[in-house]
Amino acid sequence: MSTNRIRAKMAASFTAGVLLTIGGVAFADHIEAVSGAYKFVVNGIDKTPPDYSNSSFQQNSPVSLAYNGRAYVSIRFLSKLLGLPVDYDESNQAIQIGSRTIAASGPLQNVTIQKIDWQSEDSRLKISYPHINGLPDQQVQDKINALLKQQAQYTQNDPNLVDYTANYEVKLQKGNLVTFLFNSYVYTGGAHGMPDRKAVMVNLETGETYQMKDLFQENSEYLKVLSDLVRAKDTDHRLDIFKPFPGVTEQDGFYVTDDGVVVYFYPYEHTPYAYGFPEYKISFDELKNIIDTQGSLWKSFNP
Repeated sequence: MSTNRIRAKMAASFTAGVLLTIGGVAFADHIEAVSGAYKFVVNGIDKTPPDYSNSSFQQNSPVSLAYNGRAYVSIRFLSKLLGLPVDYDESNQAIQIGSRTIAASGPLQNVTIQKIDWQSEDSRLKISYPHINGLPDQQVQDKINALLKQQAQYTQNDPNLVDYTANYEVKLQKGNLVTFLFNSYVYTGGAHGMPDRKAVMVNLETGETYQMKDLFQENSEYLKVLSDLVRAKDTDHRLDIFKPFPGVTEQDGFYVTDDGVVVYFYPYEHTPYAYGFPEYKISFDELKNIIDTQGSLWKSFNP
């Protein structure tokens, strides 16, 4: 083992109070420590970096130290071994390892952001998805969480996978309804990857999920109404680039917001890749004659 001088400004990356500068506590200009040549075994699997024993590796970016009879390991290095994300919350002077909880109002008491950050020599997965806590019905909560996790997963067994990222947004939380919008991007080589988008509208009380048809009265010809409204809003005629816009279908993207709905289309469906996901906002006022105000979807956020 070799002796290294580790200056205090480097010490903030190590897991020990003596090596952290906290609340104005002053330390010496340097700490003389010994770089520790340890093995790192996680759940019985040796995950020691292949070049860890190389002296230049330890001197340039030490990940473990022996000091005053104790072993200290870099938080970032340790979190990488465990497959957990690590962030520093400067405003609260907190080091966050793993999932992060965001408080929310209404029946959605809190949402834990679950993360998967995995990388091999040839490919990478970087996924974030919500995990709901605090619902009164545990079975409903488990059902919803299984659905949300499924939306973010990469399910293709593709040996050519280079990169897959997935995250989400909350587009609406009102009453018992939450609208999640999942965005993903997969790259398997070539000029560019392929993005995808999936809206999930879920009732937090019942676990019921909704589709486009659930907002409208039966036999209301809502697809024709939506198609006419989208055509009117498509003032630059981008939906006619490949061929005349045939109209909205049940397979097109759709979700509810606080004051209306959004209809969106996928790359190459009607437009070139560079247009992304063309979306059109339609107010509830424009749809008032065909909305099923007694239906489960409408009543979930208009009790």
